[in-house]
Amino acid sequence: MWSVKGSNSYLFRDTGDSGAATIIYDPAQNGIYDTGTSSILLIPYQGNVAAASSTPMAVNTPTVDRAQEPIIGVWRLSDSTGYDDRYRFNANGTYVESFYLGDSKPTIFRYGMWSAQGGNSYTTRETTTGKSNTIIYDPRQNAIYQKKYTTLLLTPYRGDVAVAS
Repeated sequence: MWSVKGSNSYLFRDTGDSGAATIIYDPAQNGIYDTGTSSILLIPYQGNVAAASSTPMAVNTPTVDRAQEPIIGVWRLSDSTGYDDRYRFNANGTYVESFYLGDSKPTIFRYGMWSAQGGNSYTTRETTTGKSNTIIYDPRQNAIYQKKYTTLLLTPYRGDVAVAS
């Protein structure tokens, strides 16, 4: 059970036992951490941490500075049928993807870690499943795409990943 403790601070009490933790929301990383351990916990982007419905998972935050990588930022592919795929690559090596197939289906969120492989190639590893994916950056088109779907180009986007409905 969540309760607001202060600005960007929440008290989480596990209903299964008498344990409680103070959780701080860090809007700069769109993540939360437990003040007792200072471990960074990432969640799918939901607009604010109070609306999150999935259980956050701990991940190791990389210390390598990736701020100069060309994929940092938000990328989007959408079409007139309602298909909308967005990625946000963060400089700290984390990413969030929102995948929307239309009003009759829920938005799917994937999140995890990414790493540069060299030669404009990047690998993502989904936190919940461990599945890997190769993302290619094409500097001529200023676009990214999954290696297995070379014609589905995502281009820079000024917004963010979708908000769950």
